[in-house]
Amino acid sequence: MHVPRFLLPVAAILLSGCATTREVPPPPPYVATLKTMGVAPTTMKRIEAARVLTFADVLELVKKGVPGDKIVAYMKATRAPYAYSQEQVNALVDAGADSTLVNYVGRAAGDLMIDSQNEPQQQRILRDAKWQRKLWNDPYFADEEFWGPPPFGFGWPAIWY
Repeated sequence: MHVPRFLLPVAAILLSGCATTREVPPPPPYVATLKTMGVAPTTMKRIEAARVLTFADVLELVKKGVPGDKIVAYMKATRAPYAYSQEQVNALVDAGADSTLVNYVGRAAGDLMIDSQNEPQQQRILRDAKWQRKLWNDPYFADEEFWGPPPFGFGWPAIWY
């Protein structure tokens, strides 16, 4: 098959548009404040790479005294689902989490009682749990060394400046 020569530059231009990557903007001053607070290096590595925080990371931030509004702002900036169990929410409360963080991560923990009369709700919760297990097995969330560009347009929270 012969490709006309005038199509080669057009194809090169179109393909170069596919090669663009999303970059993480430079970190705000609050990241330096987190380092001075003694936040664990693994948590700092995730934050500096604009990654989703694990429960252990959030618990670490609470124990180091990071205000809940700063943690929630970062969690919202990652655009990832944070669905914690009631035990995890209780652990955050025991560690000293403020109401802003507890309300954000625990908002779905006890919204609806599940009983035999609420079968559609049970099915939705099971479907969501299956989707979340699949999601968290993605290398972006599960692989500690997967530090490619984030799959979304990350912007540091305004409250961190």
